Amino acid sequence: MGRKYEKTYTTGEFASLFSVSKHTLFFYDKIGLFSPEERNNNGYRCYTASQINTFDTILTLRNIGIPIEQIRSYIDADSLDHLIKLLISEEKNLENRIAELRRIKSSVSSFIELIDDIKGRNEGEVELRRFNSVSIYEIINDSNQELEEEWSKILSSMENESSKSGMLNQGSRILLDDVKNGRSSFITSVFIKTDEKANSSISEGMYAVMYTYKQYTDFDEVYKNLLNIIDEKGFKPISDAYEEYAMMGITEEKKLTRIRIKIENSSS
Repeated sequence: MGRKYEKTYTTGEFASLFSVSKHTLFFYDKIGLFSPEERNNNGYRCYTASQINTFDTILTLRNIGIPIEQIRSYIDADSLDHLIKLLISEEKNLENRIAELRRIKSSVSSFIELIDDIKGRNEGEVELRRFNSVSIYEIINDSNQELEEEWSKILSSMENESSKSGMLNQGSRILLDDVKNGRSSFITSVFIKTDEKANSSISEGMYAVMYTYKQYTDFDEVYKNLLNIIDEKGFKPISDAYEEYAMMGITEEKKLTRIRIKIENSSS
């Protein structure tokens, strides 16, 4: 059968075959990725049946995430070897995206646990409870200063990166000696709970946990009260303090901190 007998489609008809909008076809035509085979006497675009496979391939590649320019290079090359290279590259990209989504899911789950734990807690409430070990990515403050400029930049950078990457559960570690000596404003490290790129951990064990809405400038008093309660209950602190933050609202006043210090019996 000659070409003049090949079935043709208007833009709307061709778009309906693939459940896409006419604007998609207009756009692909404009950028030279996929154009109508013919134009009728009135100048309207006409697509042909022989173009169906080509457009189906383009949509398939786009739906799995391959960029338009790479699709264009494949169409120009019209080579199976080129297609295999594209798919192998996209397979690696998908593996990275899956790993990233798993990391974000883990972060979200951890943050949900934190919010569930602290909602409804009263200021200064203390609880003794066992925690499982948690993997963390930790950045150590090597400056030995509280407000050293470079360390402040690190803190800002981590907050920025954790926000962009969906890492919701950021916290700080304060040395036990600093807690005891009223130097709680000195942050020894900042950390993010994560199974990816973990370089440290918070060990499992029994912890004294305090919940507070107070600002960090008042934490010396918070820690003093916590240490007194630990002593009154017949325990002693044996680890650094870990602060985990949850913003329960938009304002700073809604920021609740969960502080925990590992403990053991005083007689141990």
